[in-house]
Amino acid sequence: MPESPSIRCQKIADLLIREISGILQTELRDPGIGFVTLTGAEVSKDIRSARVFVSVLGDAVRKREAMAALDRARPAVQNLLGGRIRLRYMPALRFVLDESNEYGARIDALLERIKKEETGKNGETTISNHAE
Repeated sequence: MPESPSIRCQKIADLLIREISGILQTELRDPGIGFVTLTGAEVSKDIRSARVFVSVLGDAVRKREAMAALDRARPAVQNLLGGRIRLRYMPALRFVLDESNEYGARIDALLERIKKEETGKNGETTISNHAE
């Protein structure tokens, strides 16, 4: 069973999300970044590295462009973070594309389609009861 992050690591992850979000909104002017949403962060136990999960609105090409722009902006983001956050070690950032929202939407669409197909077969929705 995976170990849950320590409270300190979780607090640092939350702080990173808040600060990086502010940096991306107000201080970086790279149009390649576009519309990104920070969905989470994971900080290593030794606080030397952090994965920042990013959701990008758009098609596959748009996502690749945004991830490349974030990778180019990473040194500037880390530098700005160093002035905002006081830690013994500033975690090395790595931006990771988070596609869980698209995955969830695809599952919802499939479930909706199955529901419509079942309704279409019988003209009404049937609910089976497997309780014994």
